[in-house]
Amino acid sequence: TARTCTTMTACLAASRRGLLAVRLAGQQRWLSKAAKGKTPAPAASDAVAFERLKEQVLPVGARKVKRPSPEVLEQRAQLAKQWSRAKMREEHVDRLRLQDIVAARDNALATLRASNPTLYTHAVTLDPTPYPIAMPPVTDTPPLSTLHPPAEK
Repeated sequence: TARTCTTMTACLAASRRGLLAVRLAGQQRWLSKAAKGKTPAPAASDAVAFERLKEQVLPVGARKVKRPSPEVLEQRAQLAKQWSRAKMREEHVDRLRLQDIVAARDNALATLRASNPTLYTHAVTLDPTPYPIAMPPVTDTPPLSTLHPPAEK
């Protein structure tokens, strides 16, 4: 994945942290194999180097995240279920409102077709012109008379 860095120093620091993390992972794999007896035990200097590398990658004062209690997990699950039910109700109301709008539109078109077929064909003809990309801003108040907008290009 590509990283977006604001400065060259930030990019260098990020890449250095990434390289250190890769080295740390390799060291951890090597140490776990050594603990199982699959590789020779590391020398004392390797252990010191490993600890230094670990300090560079991991922040010194990193706090450990406590696992929530079962009561808190149950409460969170109940809240998630309530939220899901509320969102489903909202979607159901939106769907019903949309169905009412479509039914009203179809009813109006049927009435128009019965009363004036020419207007009906005009009403159902699609407009191929695209929606304008640059639209004037919507304002709640009228513009100031002393304000002169920049010339349009």
